[in-house]
Amino acid sequence: MLKPKDIDFVERRSAAKDAKLALLERAKARLNSPEAEQARLERIALAEAREAREAQKKIEAEERAKAEAQRKAEEIVRRKQEEEARIAAEAARKAAEEAEKEAARQAQRDARKSDRTKLMKEQMAALEAAMRGGGKS
Repeated sequence: MLKPKDIDFVERRSAAKDAKLALLERAKARLNSPEAEQARLERIALAEAREAREAQKKIEAEERAKAEAQRKAEEIVRRKQEEEARIAAEAARKAAEEAEKEAARQAQRDARKSDRTKLMKEQMAALEAAMRGGGKS
């Protein structure tokens, strides 16, 4: 036989079991309710939208990185071309200076040669005059 104390325990245990079952049924009902399904769909839509935004951001970041790399490559090419142009201009300037110096040296040589030739002609003319004058005397 059950004592009154045991009966009270059995009733409480039975009431707790029924309460748990009722709670479980309410939870199942909430999970299967249209509102819960709508909330689930909204969460899925939000997750998909987030993923789409993140993918778009990633694409934009890659495009920016490509554009930056292209800009840097163009800058390097431009600097290299400028450096080559500067070197070519410097070489042309040096070549022009050297040509100018060589022309000046050649002009000096020609002037000296002309002076020597003129001097030699004058000396020859004087010698010839002396020889003509000396032979007539």
